[in-house]
Amino acid sequence: MSTDRSTRSACIDARALPTYALGGGHPWAPDRQLGLLELCETSGLLRESDFLATAPASREELLTVHHEGYVAALAALDGESPTPEAKRRGVVHGLGSADNPVHPGQYRAACAIAGATRDLVRALMRNEIDRGFQPTGGLHHAMPDAASGFCLVNDLALGIRLAREMGAKRVAYVDFDVHHGDGVERSFRDDPNVLTVSDSDSAPSWASWPATVEATPLDREAQRKTVASVTGSPSVTRVTP
Repeated sequence: MSTDRSTRSACIDARALPTYALGGGHPWAPDRQLGLLELCETSGLLRESDFLATAPASREELLTVHHEGYVAALAALDGESPTPEAKRRGVVHGLGSADNPVHPGQYRAACAIAGATRDLVRALMRNEIDRGFQPTGGLHHAMPDAASGFCLVNDLALGIRLAREMGAKRVAYVDFDVHHGDGVERSFRDDPNVLTVSDSDSAPSWASWPATVEATPLDREAQRKTVASVTGSPSVTRVTP
């Protein structure tokens, strides 16, 4: 995945994972990574050997970062014709909203994305690779008990949790996105061994969603050393805990 072949790199092949659509006009497009991968291949930045084989995350693995009721509700809505009761329970967990409409196959696809991030982190922690790229991941809005902002399963939280289990004493998560990385922050805001840094934009107005930056002020003792949020125009920010 680099012109420097002395560095061991790996990439997740989005074309090998199951996809799902959220309806016409919805920003979540199942083919949005394809152009990027094709460009990398034609430019010589990606070779077939750079792609990492992956497997879906299991229900048990999802439960390390999500509540059992939410995982059950998400799985119950995965078929072609979910029951009225399944739909009712889904609404409680943010499923069925304009941002997170229900479509067949989305649970299986979310498990595949989470599993790909897990496998990339595992390869890094085993020193099998030096760096990795996961173009299908980064679903940073998914909350422990709810879907949010097109994000169903928080693959990043799963990856951080695995890194800690495999021996990482401390993890620094830096989120460069127009939106606040609220789901990852929520998952680790009380963990002194995980630092979450989110550099988000405040303009245009739609970029201020999900309006959760002010909900976690830095002067709160429990979070003072674990959470940092920076808003404004896009910038690169150094944060020293």
